[in-house]
Amino acid sequence: MDIRVTTDKITNSHTLRLLEACRVEPKPYVPRFDWIEHDGGYWIRDHGKPIAYIRSNWLLLDAFEFSPFTSLGRDLTIHPRYDMGTYINMHAMLLPAVGGNFRWPSERCALTWNLDDPSVLVFTVEADYKSGERSTNTLTLSYDPETAQYCYRIHKVLALPEPGRKEFCNIYPKHLGNGMPSGAKWQYTLWSGADGRLWKMPVNPAFTCAIRASDPARNKLLAHQGFIGWGVQEDFNLVTVIEHSSVPVVSATCDMWFDEHLTFEAAGMEQMRDGTRVDMEVTFRLLNVPPSPLREFIDAAEQVPVSQEEIERFGVPGFIFGQVNDLEGPMDPTLPQPGQIWPLDDSKSGLFEVEDGGRAIRGSTPLTDHVAWVKDEGHSGNRSIRVNGFPHKIVRLTPGGQAVHVKPGATYRFEGWIKSEGALGRLFIGRIWYTAAAYFGHAVSASVGPSDDWTHVAVELSSEDLPYLICQLEVEGDGFAWFDDLNWYEVNP
Repeated sequence: MDIRVTTDKITNSHTLRLLEACRVEPKPYVPRFDWIEHDGGYWIRDHGKPIAYIRSNWLLLDAFEFSPFTSLGRDLTIHPRYDMGTYINMHAMLLPAVGGNFRWPSERCALTWNLDDPSVLVFTVEADYKSGERSTNTLTLSYDPETAQYCYRIHKVLALPEPGRKEFCNIYPKHLGNGMPSGAKWQYTLWSGADGRLWKMPVNPAFTCAIRASDPARNKLLAHQGFIGWGVQEDFNLVTVIEHSSVPVVSATCDMWFDEHLTFEAAGMEQMRDGTRVDMEVTFRLLNVPPSPLREFIDAAEQVPVSQEEIERFGVPGFIFGQVNDLEGPMDPTLPQPGQIWPLDDSKSGLFEVEDGGRAIRGSTPLTDHVAWVKDEGHSGNRSIRVNGFPHKIVRLTPGGQAVHVKPGATYRFEGWIKSEGALGRLFIGRIWYTAAAYFGHAVSASVGPSDDWTHVAVELSSEDLPYLICQLEVEGDGFAWFDDLNWYEVNP
């Protein structure tokens, strides 16, 4: 297959309209691509100017320029803790998720660069795994005069030892999942559905972490030659166009980052070889769609329905950065909302932590046994979060939803009101890094209890060079603590 001309073969009406909306008066341009090693990865350059970065240890594409005529103006510093909150602009994983994302192939990995024609750069990753999977992943970079954009096209062939669903690419624009309202981008995820309709869902932690908490409930069935993307910002609206796929494609939203996990549906006998081995293939293109037509698409799309019964059954209180959260009612899951929620069940493991002898263990204890959103106790109203602990242990409740990408070297304050009965209640704030399940320093407020009425406490912590801070409700001992009117914000922004 000539993967440079597959756009001409698209017949899906929604995708054709999207591509037409991206067309401009043809602009002739001849790029001159090259690549050089740079700070843990590779710069891809056009006429000596960096336009994309490939991280060598994860083999992800971070494309930060989509046009040779205009610049997105991103900071090109490679952060020493390069990850979801510190990318230059985005990521698209070049490797399939065999054993999970950010995993190196267990058997063999071969990288090949081809620049026989300097106007077309081809980067190929061949990967073999001890579990029997094999993949060939090819990034082809060229210039498209009809959109006046660089054309980032990725072609993947994945061989599985037996039939099954398999994720082929995780894609994420930086700050999509930022729980800080001033730093959040993109209000809706938009896709063309297998039913022939345009669909949208709000970027909202109550929707993806409570109303649609399970992975099957967040799956989207994409149309043949369909697309999925995010909108709307003035400078960058990332859309992935599936130009060709040998099997149907589904996508699931990550609850913390709101990135999309593009996945091959389980293949049929048509893709089977030698009785069990399965070969699957996909080609997709990354587009920066102008804001005006994308707004029209979002306005025309149908929103994923949420019933009042679901809200009453699964609704959760919000924890929104920069405001007092009185916990009196559930966060509205039908509107775009950056921030986090307080979890009330075990649909997301790891949000309840038990510390015993200095070692914190996440996800081992049922959250529902220790956390309740009560209606008969509150500081400013009638409701609060009650957490009960263990004898001689510390428990912590972590909010779910969007991570908050904090500023480096800034100080943040977490404050609220606590009431206790038989235990000590505290507020905890810690520095974290996405790829490490550890705290890089933390601070804890003064204790309330073991038997105190509503008392105001606060704790402050500098982010230093860490990209995230995390707030937790902490209880020590065999008793209860109630938490209300919680707020966290930057000190002297």
